[in-house]
Amino acid sequence: MLAQRDMGMQADGESDELKRVLLEGNPIFLAITFAVSMLHSVFDVLAFKNDIGFWRNKKSVEGLSVRTVGINCFCQVCFAFTCTLKRTFLQLCMQLRMAHVC
Repeated sequence: MLAQRDMGMQADGESDELKRVLLEGNPIFLAITFAVSMLHSVFDVLAFKNDIGFWRNKKSVEGLSVRTVGINCFCQVCFAFTCTLKRTFLQLCMQLRMAHVC
């Protein structure tokens, strides 16, 4: 728990909140939430793999929207800038997620 706090992933009192949710929460609801989260992660990895394969096989940008390519480039520059700042691990993960959404 100390390592999570050092990385900025857990503030004081959050471990008690996590214990409360696990002990007082509905087990079926927690299981469904876990399953949906795992499916979302699997689909996210598959989409990322598909994106890499698309760009690796692409020889030209014919048929691609200039706006989409520009927005993706802008998001990557923002992410690179954010990585140079002194941020916690959680903030970098959130920024990575936003860059992936762009």
